[in-house]
Amino acid sequence: MKLSLAAIAAAAVLVGSAGTASASINLILNPSFESDTNVDPITDWNTNFSNAEGFDVHSIQTGGAEDGSSFYSATTGPAPVPGYGENVVSQTFSDTPGQEYTLSFWLEYSGPTTGTGGPDQFAITGIDSLGSPTISLPDEGWTNYTDTFTGSGSDTAGFSYILPLSSTLSLDNVSVTADEVTTPEPGTPVTLALGLLSIGGLMVVRRRKREITL
Repeated sequence: MKLSLAAIAAAAVLVGSAGTASASINLILNPSFESDTNVDPITDWNTNFSNAEGFDVHSIQTGGAEDGSSFYSATTGPAPVPGYGENVVSQTFSDTPGQEYTLSFWLEYSGPTTGTGGPDQFAITGIDSLGSPTISLPDEGWTNYTDTFTGSGSDTAGFSYILPLSSTLSLDNVSVTADEVTTPEPGTPVTLALGLLSIGGLMVVRRRKREITL
């Protein structure tokens, strides 16, 4: 009888602790730039191109995307012109203060990697808990970058870059998702209660049988 009670108790605990991980929802809209054919404007995104007209070509490209069929692309010319400076692509979103989130995005880069004319800057901006980390651009193919941060109520996934001459930078598949939280199955509390009641009932029957035997 002791073995049966122990087995039932263990089963009740296992059932009571069962749960499912809540699905993560991407807080970024138009994350793979599928809603546009040009950058003026990009749906759901903000842009600030401070370089001179004709130096950088900012566009939505199709074919060869990391996700879907489109991606954001910036290409620089062979020579600098007055007004060359920082460019920003960003999106502001609402989140839960204190909640942990993961920022994920994919980059592809072709161009100088060392010496004069190498990558000047690529940084994540707008998320206070991250600061403004500078990222080394990939040297081949689409590369995934991730970082975690704590929500403040409203944050901005901003991508700031200054590219060297004769280079191309591509951005795709941006996501901000909350860390998964395990929640009980809808029927778990009831099942656990029934299991505990069954154990209690068996204990009462056992006690009564002992009293009769004695």
